[in-house]
Amino acid sequence: QEALAAVRRISEKLRNEKRIRRVVNLGTGGSDLGPRLLADALGDGTLDVRFAANVDPRDLARALEGAEPASTLFIVVSKTFTTQETMANAAAAKAWGAKHFIAVSSNVAEARKLGATEVLPMWDWVGGRFSVWSAVGLAAACAMGYPAFAEFLAGGREMDRHFAEAPPEKNLPVLLALLGVWNTNFLGCATHAVLPYSNGLRLLPAYLQQLEMESNGKRVDHAGREVGYATAPVLWGSEGTVSQHSFHQLLHQGTQVVPADFIDIGADEKLSANCI
Repeated sequence: QEALAAVRRISEKLRNEKRIRRVVNLGTGGSDLGPRLLADALGDGTLDVRFAANVDPRDLARALEGAEPASTLFIVVSKTFTTQETMANAAAAKAWGAKHFIAVSSNVAEARKLGATEVLPMWDWVGGRFSVWSAVGLAAACAMGYPAFAEFLAGGREMDRHFAEAPPEKNLPVLLALLGVWNTNFLGCATHAVLPYSNGLRLLPAYLQQLEMESNGKRVDHAGREVGYATAPVLWGSEGTVSQHSFHQLLHQGTQVVPADFIDIGADEKLSANCI
């Protein structure tokens, strides 16, 4: 709750004062994919929030196009504050002349050395791929506003409760997991396509790739024994309707069976018609 209070205080101050005109999130993997998805899907334009995850200098250069050091805030997100790509980008930001840093990390000492005026916590027991729900979501809260971020957290809590309490035959995460096991191991389908019919959800497949393939992409069980079955499909996808004009030909008329999730949020009549 203390961490959430800090996320609220910082995001509301930045959005209300408007002295900072660009927020750049420096992180990679779980410190990038979740906040990036939320900012892209639900950002309201009050703050210009961008992301740099690649050690390729061009990624940071694109995030800084048109920005000035005095009005740019960098949120550096790294549990250990030793992640090579993130720290390289933080050093490049310093060399660019950056004056404002906030860190989300468990390594307070190193974050202070960089010049972070505030350090929000990352818990050791939270895997990066689940961390958008924590202070790692600060950049997202800046982009969408804290009330919307709080609604996002409430939705997560609702689904957590459903998973914990619903009987198996009505439990959505359980049923989806069983379908995945069935499709992959019994029907021999090696891939799983996620097709969101929403431009705002265009980054959802990339977020889910890490969530599923980093979590379940293992060749041994908890006891260290090699498993003789598939632990996860290769997850991929893109936004419809765009993808209908590229790879859907293979889905419709190819020889491979590809389980697919068509996601329609009813945002537009033509989009829904394309999905259906």
